[in-house]
Amino acid sequence: VWVIKELDETGIVDEIINNLKFRYFVKGIIPDAVISAIYALEIQSNQSKSHVDGASAQEGWHFDASDNLLIDKTFPHYVNIFIYLSDVLTADDGAFELILKSKHKLPPKNSKYLTALGKAGTCFAFNLAFNHRAAPNKSKRKRRVIAIELRNNFMQTKLLKDQFFISKKNYYLNKNDRFAAFGNFGA
Repeated sequence: VWVIKELDETGIVDEIINNLKFRYFVKGIIPDAVISAIYALEIQSNQSKSHVDGASAQEGWHFDASDNLLIDKTFPHYVNIFIYLSDVLTADDGAFELILKSKHKLPPKNSKYLTALGKAGTCFAFNLAFNHRAAPNKSKRKRRVIAIELRNNFMQTKLLKDQFFISKKNYYLNKNDRFAAFGNFGA
């Protein structure tokens, strides 16, 4: 995982955050969204299993969702946006896969799923409450992706207490930019 500090030094973070098309896209998904993390993933080549740790019994299938029992789980409160940094033209390239009918529970074996294929630069969003995984990357090249985590304004995360996120939050708040301020404004 490339941490946000390294991505920030390249200028990529500000380039993404300041892109108006990106902002409109996000507002259409979660109107009061805040960015809770930006990071990059690199999945090794020549793999026979999904890269997800501790999920070998589920073949990498997992969901990442809030355990807050008071929120409406039918609405996307916790969303990821992926940007492929390498071509993912077949499932064997470590393609992202999503099962739409398995929200908040592990999927049955042989469930039908969607596969996200595309050239470098392909962007897509998904609700983290649904089961998803990276297919095993059987290709001869690494699969790279930038991940942007979005949450509703009211949701807390430990990541946002990191000094780096606090400094970024203050930077964007000083610019009167609540969207890009990396954190919770309800507190």
